[in-house]
Amino acid sequence: MVLNLYGWANSFIPRWCAAFARPLARRQLPGGQMDVTKEAFFASLAAWLGAAVAFPLQTYFVYLWAEASIGFRGAAGLATVYALSLIPSWRLFVRRRDILREQFANLRDTLVFLLRPRHAVRLQVVRRRLQREVRHLLTDFEAAGPRAA
Repeated sequence: MVLNLYGWANSFIPRWCAAFARPLARRQLPGGQMDVTKEAFFASLAAWLGAAVAFPLQTYFVYLWAEASIGFRGAAGLATVYALSLIPSWRLFVRRRDILREQFANLRDTLVFLLRPRHAVRLQVVRRRLQREVRHLLTDFEAAGPRAA
């Protein structure tokens, strides 16, 4: 969780830029659908531009802070290590955040099915029906295929 907190703090500005750009690129398509490709592109672009501005500034501030304490060489080394850790910590935070969200969604679904088993039984019935239909389609497809001579 400490690495998660480190990645969260260091990626705050790029994530904020992406969240700011996402609604600007939102466009309604015919039929009520959203153009998510354009939205994702502009959000990603804004995040990387935010990182291009924020990460060097953050590195410079770490260098200034460290130079006052440990001198030029130590500050340069510390700032280099910090700069090299920014993008991996950002990616680690995003990956861990997605895993955590998936686990919470699974927990929510489990609780719904435990508290309302009728929904789970209905889903099992639909799943078995779909499996039968897929098996029938596959047997029909194999029967219609060319025969081995």
